[in-house]
Amino acid sequence: MTEHDTHGEAADGSVDLLRETAELAAGRGDPAALREALRAARLYCAQPESPGFGALGVPGDGMVPVFTSLEQLARFAGQGAWFSTLGSDLLDLLPPGYDLGLDLAGPQPYLLSRTLWTTEDAPAAAG
Repeated sequence: MTEHDTHGEAADGSVDLLRETAELAAGRGDPAALREALRAARLYCAQPESPGFGALGVPGDGMVPVFTSLEQLARFAGQGAWFSTLGSDLLDLLPPGYDLGLDLAGPQPYLLSRTLWTTEDAPAAAG
């Protein structure tokens, strides 16, 4: 586990991720900028019982919930075990066929399509 922001504010590149995601969802963003922001962001995940990610659904039709702060994670999953990682590491370890659900219980949840990191040109954020 790493040091974290106790006030629940997005940190470690997550502010850029939220800004770039909102821009792309509004039709003004750049997929390459969002991809870079995702790779640079510190993201938080609920820690499942066995190593890996807690996915919802099946490959090809599922998502892995990720959060920009511990506060956002707690809104979704309550208190419990967690881990954090850089987006670049998350994408390297993410099983194929899963999208990312970003801040799912927050005021503006997003679904980041796996096309964001598997193709260079596709729009990838939906608000």
